[in-house]
Amino acid sequence: MDSSISFAKRFNQFKISIMRRNVSDRIFLQYYDELNRFLNLPKELQIKSLEVYQNVTKKDLMRGKDFRYTVAACIIAAARELNTYVAPNSFYGKSKSKRFPDQLDPVLVMRTYKKILDLEPKYKRSMPDHNAVIASIGKKLMISEGTVQMAKDTCSEFSESLKKRSKTFKPSAIAAASLYISCQKRGELRTQGEISKFAGVSEVTIRNVLRDLNNQIR
Repeated sequence: MDSSISFAKRFNQFKISIMRRNVSDRIFLQYYDELNRFLNLPKELQIKSLEVYQNVTKKDLMRGKDFRYTVAACIIAAARELNTYVAPNSFYGKSKSKRFPDQLDPVLVMRTYKKILDLEPKYKRSMPDHNAVIASIGKKLMISEGTVQMAKDTCSEFSESLKKRSKTFKPSAIAAASLYISCQKRGELRTQGEISKFAGVSEVTIRNVLRDLNNQIR
């Protein structure tokens, strides 16, 4: 209870400090709140993304840029800082508000994120590892710990197999395929579409990885 009160207090302090600056920042907060409700961001990620946003705007790093993409890029940067995973296409259909468009192009989200990295290198972090991606997707889809652990083990074995064969797939695709096949084995049925949505890869990509993974399991 104390920790949730502490979080609420810190979060409100961030909001107040931002809202006092100008009208554009108040519009940002309205948009950020809608985005956060859609993505259901963890508390730590909410705080960190606001910290990134404050730093970026104080230094006037993104003047003239579409603020919607700046918000999304700050969330991506914060997620990388915390070694968690937010797929670039997570911002599709994020809001039913008439005030804002209903989707953000994932290519432009990552382009804005890279722009932040060019201007503020301290936010540069590598992609989260397979385990972080699996844990993130598992949490969003309410998959049991046992199935998540099986997916991590499967993913680890499969990644080693790929290295030996000098073959590569996107880390998020390997994680998604491992989670899907683990769900099937343990009777926690999730569709490829559900998993691909949070992994940030297409269903076709997942099926390609599954084909290779199934061949290895046999």
